[in-house]
Amino acid sequence: MITELALANMHQRQQQFDKFRRRHPQRPLDPRRTFARQIERAVRERIEALGFTVTPARHKSNYDLLVQGLRVEVKAAHWDGHRYQAQMRSNDADVLVFCCMDGRAYHFVIPFEEVRGKTVVEIVRHDPRDITSRWLRYYEAWDILSDLIAAGRNAWQPALIQPVA
Repeated sequence: MITELALANMHQRQQQFDKFRRRHPQRPLDPRRTFARQIERAVRERIEALGFTVTPARHKSNYDLLVQGLRVEVKAAHWDGHRYQAQMRSNDADVLVFCCMDGRAYHFVIPFEEVRGKTVVEIVRHDPRDITSRWLRYYEAWDILSDLIAAGRNAWQPALIQPVA
């Protein structure tokens, strides 16, 4: 049973909250952040469809997804009229999935050694599959994930079986 005092307290708290909301309205979500979350979710679903176990990284991690011990960074870019471009800020991962969006998604699965130390990853052709693209060999190269996992690439645990040289 709710007493009159409890009801009055609930009413007072709601009035305070409403007053706070009028002074501090919620800001709309940044469209870039919404876009990045959509792409990250789509990449996660794609990797799960390949049969891998995917875990989202903790907030403020230097990568986005953990795929069976493999750290995966997801970057996305729209065609801006000149290029697809993504900033690389303090990322520490094993694989970069770079998604170019222009009505359809083009995924490039790149080993992180190829982009380590770079501040920007970009493709300057409207069709990212253009023959002159430096990243063409990584277009839809999802097998890189299985190769690195099979090689025992894990950020926290050494491989259980060492490859024979």
